[in-house]
Amino acid sequence: MNWEKVVRNNIKKILSGESGHDYEHTLRVYDLCIKLGKLEGADVEVLKAASLLHDIARPVEESIGVSHSIKGAEIARNILKETDFPKNKIEKVCRVIRTHRFTEGIEPQETEEKIMRDADRLDALGAIGIARAFIFGGKNGRSLTESVKHFHDKLLKLKDKMYTKSTYDMAVERHKFMEQFLDRLQKEIVGEA
Repeated sequence: MNWEKVVRNNIKKILSGESGHDYEHTLRVYDLCIKLGKLEGADVEVLKAASLLHDIARPVEESIGVSHSIKGAEIARNILKETDFPKNKIEKVCRVIRTHRFTEGIEPQETEEKIMRDADRLDALGAIGIARAFIFGGKNGRSLTESVKHFHDKLLKLKDKMYTKSTYDMAVERHKFMEQFLDRLQKEIVGEA
């Protein structure tokens, strides 16, 4: 049974009701992981599986009280065991998923772990990051001011937290775009533009 087809079908169903951390986000992170994996000499097969499965437990995170990165690793293991994914790489995929979220306090060690965290963060920057921030803010009842505060509290700090040179270079460009957007937004808010 082709592992990627099985995983994609599962993820598409599971993330269908999500906003911000939806199937489209997963596919962007997947593409970034492949690109970065090739640039950094990482195991692209591990990155493909980890990126597709990294948010699989996000829809149940609040209801079960366990981080989606921890629960997601468990779910990923069970799914991959039932496919033709190389058995000797399953635990590595699980470690990559467990370390992708910085709030867990688990520092990425392996190249694949660093790339996964970087790719997930990179998708929170630039035009995509702006769109995601306002989609998430709208869904969760954040005001415009609260959403802008989120940029300053979190998103504008991501550029300097990248692990790989390849990702940092991409983050710099996206970061600049976000700063330009926020400058223009502020001018419009106060009536200067």
